[in-house]
Amino acid sequence: MGVSIAAFPGTVGLHCQGSRRLGVRPEFGFECVTSERTSRSSFSTSRSSNDSWQASIGLSLLFHVYQQESLALYVSPRYMHSRGVHTSTSESSPGVTVTRRTESDPIHTVSGSLGGRYSLGDRFGVFGEFGVS
Repeated sequence: MGVSIAAFPGTVGLHCQGSRRLGVRPEFGFECVTSERTSRSSFSTSRSSNDSWQASIGLSLLFHVYQQESLALYVSPRYMHSRGVHTSTSESSPGVTVTRRTESDPIHTVSGSLGGRYSLGDRFGVFGEFGVS
């Protein structure tokens, strides 16, 4: 059993090796983005801001197709469920403010990848994957 951290998409998972040929990796992710913009002219000033967040939970199965000493190659189908909220606010002088909040519909993603894992010791290893979504 081990913890996995992926840079893209930003997720944290738990790697569980069920048998020599099969592993399971449940994962979760959270993303928060904020942006602001101010425009000034000789007659008015306007400001806008956008805030959004998205949470996701997923599951990958790791089918090992090759294993020798510290190196393992695997294929991995993956399912991910995501949901988020986006809020945008616009202000313009002389005092008009508009706020809009939208919740996204659930997003279901199925992907597959080919990956490799190399054990650097009993308690540490590195992995990399590439695939399609």
